[in-house]
Amino acid sequence: MNLKEDVVLVERADLAVLVVNGADRQTWLNGLVTCDLTKAVPERANYGLATSQKGRVLADVLVVIDPGALRVVVPAARRESLKAALEKYLVMEDVELELGADVVAIAHGPKWQTLAREGVTVVEYDELGFGGALVLAPSLDVLDAPRLDEQEWNALRVERGVPRFRRISHHGRRGRRDRLTDERRDQPGKRADRGPRHAEAREDRTGH
Repeated sequence: MNLKEDVVLVERADLAVLVVNGADRQTWLNGLVTCDLTKAVPERANYGLATSQKGRVLADVLVVIDPGALRVVVPAARRESLKAALEKYLVMEDVELELGADVVAIAHGPKWQTLAREGVTVVEYDELGFGGALVLAPSLDVLDAPRLDEQEWNALRVERGVPRFRRISHHGRRGRRDRLTDERRDQPGKRADRGPRHAEAREDRTGH
């Protein structure tokens, strides 16, 4: 199998989806992640960190902009706790969070666009440098592509020096704190202080 010419799928059972609905979904979530969703495009997965108001990292996330919703790919083990943490920052916004049912997979290889079809979300996300995509589907059985099992995938990612959850960035494999600092330096409008509405929510919870 030649990844430089074809495409393979790796199912990521360690990842799961949160769906963010509502008219205010993009502006609201933009205040809680380090990636700039105001500049995001639907054709590409957007890596960032979900953070608390004080800047504490809650989880790595990949945000996908779909018509009518945002799909946020997160570590499966943290999905429910992350949902609960984010919902604390809902005040008057028209936003609703729900657990998504899609299976998460990563496509590797330049022919990843051949996987696009109705009911399947396929957006650019290149982990290995061969071309690739993040794939969200009700079932991987609807996709006509060979798959790598976990052992094959782990061998390949170790060979390529890729961690299990990788950001596509010139920052490479630097630590989370460095990446968080760089992202906020690049985005001067995004601060730990999320603005008046979030301040009100903080006051309501603390009683101050």
